[in-house]
Amino acid sequence: MDTDNTTIHDLLFTLYERTSQTFTKEELEWFAGAIEQAEVVATSLQSSLSNNAFLLEQQKMASVNHDMPDLLWSTMHQLDAIRDLLHVGSSAAYRLRHPELFDKKESKPTADIEQLRKQV
Repeated sequence: MDTDNTTIHDLLFTLYERTSQTFTKEELEWFAGAIEQAEVVATSLQSSLSNNAFLLEQQKMASVNHDMPDLLWSTMHQLDAIRDLLHVGSSAAYRLRHPELFDKKESKPTADIEQLRKQV
């Protein structure tokens, strides 16, 4: 894990994967809702890119170069969030469809948090 550049992916993926074995059916259903949230974020990203493209068309090329890095970094972060929402949602949905494949283990949240702190 790259501790210098923690991303949304690092946070969501690590927390979900380390704790998902202990989730109840209701909690898995809630996490499965992340798939719908990914659609909302993707729609927002599409609208944002469309609006920015329109604004860029209106500007002269000299000023476009100044705005492009911010637009690209923002787009990258939104795509990172979409990817992770899809991962968490689809993983939770899979666990709901195939509960027999996952044995419930007792969670020790304090130990998990302490381990995360040590890694960061």
